[in-house]
Amino acid sequence: MWKFKTPGIPDEYFERTDDVPITKEEIRTIQISKARLCPGSVVYDIGCGSGSITVEAALQIESSGKIYAVDIDPKAVELTRKNLDKFGISNVEITLADAKQKIPDLPLADAIFIGGTGGDTKDIVNLCYDKAKARCKNCCWRNPH
Repeated sequence: MWKFKTPGIPDEYFERTDDVPITKEEIRTIQISKARLCPGSVVYDIGCGSGSITVEAALQIESSGKIYAVDIDPKAVELTRKNLDKFGISNVEITLADAKQKIPDLPLADAIFIGGTGGDTKDIVNLCYDKAKARCKNCCWRNPH
């Protein structure tokens, strides 16, 4: 469906609903580019919403990498699944859960994207900081505490 390796899939390519947020194309493009993902990377998408970050990251890390997408909203999880199917992506573990409960069980990550947090941003950022590999901490995190 998306034949390019570069990030920046147009918003209209994604399945959408009015009640599930999407990270807009321009923001996604910058986030994915700045994360410097490569094949084999482990990535979290916390508060995955429509799955647009999940899809874009999965294309960058290829089948040798793994995405862990988490959302507490069943509508968001379903929409993310639809978008993964639409783009033919299979290297994603998507979980319907409270991120604060799921993050401790995840492996160390090369990159972490945090979207919706339901007001638990500080707790989620602190949990993620403890799960970030050194490379991720050195180049992506700014004064997390």
